[in-house]
Amino acid sequence: MDALEILWPSVCAGCDVRGHGRLCPGCRDALALRRVPDAIAGIDDAIAAAPYVGPVGTALKRAKYGRDRHLMKVLSRAFADVLAPYVLRGPFDAVVDVPSPWTRRIQRGFATGAWLAHALAQRAQLPLIPALSIAPGPRNAGLDAAARRANLAGRVRSRCSARGRLLLVDDVVTTGTTAAACARELLGADAERVVLLTLCAAVTPDDTP
Repeated sequence: MDALEILWPSVCAGCDVRGHGRLCPGCRDALALRRVPDAIAGIDDAIAAAPYVGPVGTALKRAKYGRDRHLMKVLSRAFADVLAPYVLRGPFDAVVDVPSPWTRRIQRGFATGAWLAHALAQRAQLPLIPALSIAPGPRNAGLDAAARRANLAGRVRSRCSARGRLLLVDDVVTTGTTAAACARELLGADAERVVLLTLCAAVTPDDTP
């Protein structure tokens, strides 16, 4: 154990074990390539790094709702490391983040999808294109798929062109409604194919694709 751990012992955000950094080796091992089993309109493939119910989901919630920028950077780097082998099998042309409303970015201090997308784009050496925007509105949390579609109606918009085979990056996929709305905008512009990559999936992901 180094001097910093003795003076300022760290606690894992996923399991609360002390002395192993913000994400301990055991929680890092929970990250793996998994296919999201439920079909999402407009999405060719959907890959998650971890279930939302578990240590990675716990760490993500602490980063988001605790406004913990350092923890979000740790999760973003781990996400990029795990997803890079899938991306490098490509070919893909660009990375696009699932947007957050400007009100939430100000409140939280960062946009989770944008940070994950930035880390992945750097790791895979692909351009990151902020191709989408979303207008402020009620949160989707707690809503079923139909209510989420109604809540998102007219709010997701294309803001610039993103051509070719795109990687759409988000922090959590629940019903897939947000991803479908983003894919519709991208495919309605210049995208040929959209693949969703997410840190966590609310449904239990399948085995490695």
